[in-house]
Amino acid sequence: MAMDMEKYRELFLQESREHLETMNRLLSAGQAPDTAGIDELFRGAHSIKGMAASMGFSDLAELTHELENRLSAFRTLGRIPAEGLGALHRALDFIEERIEQIASVSPTSPSPCAEASPTLPEAAIPESKQPLQTARLRIELAAHEPAAAARLMLLQRELASVGELLEIKPTLQELAAGEDHRYLEARIRGAKDFQALSLSLEARPEIASVHLRVEQQRRADRVQAQEFARVRTRVLDRLIDLSAEMIALRFRLDDDCCNGRFEELPPELDELGKLLRELHGEILQSRMMPLSQLTGRLPRQIRDLGEKTGKQLRLEIEGDHLMLDRGVLEAMSDPLMHILRNAADHGIEKSGTIELKARRQGDRVILEIRDDGRGMDPETLRQRAVDKGLISPREASRLDDSEALQLICRPGFSTAGSITALSGRGVGMDVVRSALEKFGGELQISSTPGAGSCFSLALPLSAAVVQLLLLRCGALRLALPITRIQAAIKLPTSEVRNQAGRLIIEHRNQLIPLLSLHKILGQSSPQGANTLNLVICSVGGRTAALVIDQFEGIREAFIKPLSYPLNRLAGLSATSILGSGEILFVLDPDELLRAQPPSRGVTT
Repeated sequence: MAMDMEKYRELFLQESREHLETMNRLLSAGQAPDTAGIDELFRGAHSIKGMAASMGFSDLAELTHELENRLSAFRTLGRIPAEGLGALHRALDFIEERIEQIASVSPTSPSPCAEASPTLPEAAIPESKQPLQTARLRIELAAHEPAAAARLMLLQRELASVGELLEIKPTLQELAAGEDHRYLEARIRGAKDFQALSLSLEARPEIASVHLRVEQQRRADRVQAQEFARVRTRVLDRLIDLSAEMIALRFRLDDDCCNGRFEELPPELDELGKLLRELHGEILQSRMMPLSQLTGRLPRQIRDLGEKTGKQLRLEIEGDHLMLDRGVLEAMSDPLMHILRNAADHGIEKSGTIELKARRQGDRVILEIRDDGRGMDPETLRQRAVDKGLISPREASRLDDSEALQLICRPGFSTAGSITALSGRGVGMDVVRSALEKFGGELQISSTPGAGSCFSLALPLSAAVVQLLLLRCGALRLALPITRIQAAIKLPTSEVRNQAGRLIIEHRNQLIPLLSLHKILGQSSPQGANTLNLVICSVGGRTAALVIDQFEGIREAFIKPLSYPLNRLAGLSATSILGSGEILFVLDPDELLRAQPPSRGVTT
């Protein structure tokens, strides 16, 4: 490809994906496209072919030219026969895989060729290579295991043999120096089935527990995070008008300062605040995308799930015209697929319908996924959680039915009797809840045995503006998202109990361990206080109370994700800027506490 075409690379990728999205939607509408639909499919293939040829991707141009020929035959026939639909689906898969290959290669690297003489598949989708995944593992040795350092060294070598170790703690040098460690934390990348690896490690007698979290990877079926976005002309015109008014107001403020007319500043500052609010609102609107960007591929994916499970599945979608922030849509791609897989594998037995309905409720969009399958029995869930050691029998007896249904979101919990290609490994719903909580969403579950289940996802319209609880810990001013907090309370120290060397409190008939945020962040702890300020959070399926210095109020703030190298620090999720110009770090309690060994709590 000529180097002077590189500046059009991202535009080519974006427009090719949009054409593929439209073509997939036409083929997944539940019935074969009519003549107008066939014409639109033909135009999409023709557009991709022309762009690929212009960019120098000759193999992709040949592939889409062959697709053109097939669609031309269907135009002549006036319809697409049933066997032709499957062939077109497989053809689009093949073309999409080629486009994603192009996207994954650095612009300065040679472009990979699909094959010397590219041909679209007739009957089967070519097998793709197993994608690389990145996972975090925490392995804790059994209390009775002798020679812990030697055992951890062997585990390190074993992990290095199945993938690339990106991070490891403790290191081999620390273990060789004789330091006392009984756990191993690793971040590893490879094509290994990490869930299967986790299960095999957990079955060993020398290992007490294994905690696994597979990091989310970009896939072709996600909402694509793109550098370009289509913005309505009206929005652009309004942004230009607002920026012009703000420039004029800036010169008026300059003139007032030069001439000492400070008494006129307050009304002008009010006007500036109004313009900024309007500008902020318009910018947020420019990020909005229809929910159909996320749901457009779902009928096709449900068809694939039906083929894998041997079940007759039907998907009904309603309300996908509603608009959501692009960041929310990107974050919801994987969680939504987890819920659909659960419905296909656990809920529906032989045939059934999955309904996906979206509606607006205040400043949120409510997304309901309902199936008419076997449903879930709360009592069975309680017993399963007790059998797997996730909760005690006493805790199980205290759970009402709605709380029992939330047990499926505990890491390691599964209702499947065996592991399948879709589920049964105890991962999935915990990923859904964690993803929702990260941008302020909520998950509610309802189910009736024999009558199906309903998962209700409350999604904020924007992931950029959130409510934060400001707090002080030592010399640090920090913030926690309100959605990650169960309660913020003050408690007399006399109500703290000692249980096996750890301090706990009782809150709403639940025993909750205390964890010192001071110790976690390396801050000095206050001494002699009669009252504790506590933030109660639900972390990794368990509840913990964080001890802080003081509360500093609630604030709605515009947050920005962290960039390198701060994004490598466990427990930090974003930043915001206070009115004083001070940078405020936003904590992620889940990540913060996952990275800590259990002994880092408050002890006597």
